[in-house]
Amino acid sequence: AVKYQCYDSYDSTHLRHYSRWNTKASCVAANGTWLYNRTVLETLNVDFAGCMNLTGNASWGKVFEGGVDTCYVLPPPVECRAANWSRVNHLGNGRDGQPLSYKWR
Repeated sequence: AVKYQCYDSYDSTHLRHYSRWNTKASCVAANGTWLYNRTVLETLNVDFAGCMNLTGNASWGKVFEGGVDTCYVLPPPVECRAANWSRVNHLGNGRDGQPLSYKWR
């Protein structure tokens, strides 16, 4: 996934990656720089041909704006689902006395 964020300069030569500006318009209005970062599991030290021969979630491109092209592994899609029913502020059993759990993969 690609995430854009505002980079503020805190002096004439350094940028900080956290900012209170969370839209491109507000970032630019505050003289910030609006850049992207890509969420990756890892980067691989292979050339373009080697990257294209890999199976799975390997891709070729820039991990962050202004960076160099490299081979990287994308994370798997996020599983997003509603939580099982539980009483408010209770970390125990759900409906019918079954323990609430999630199987991480």
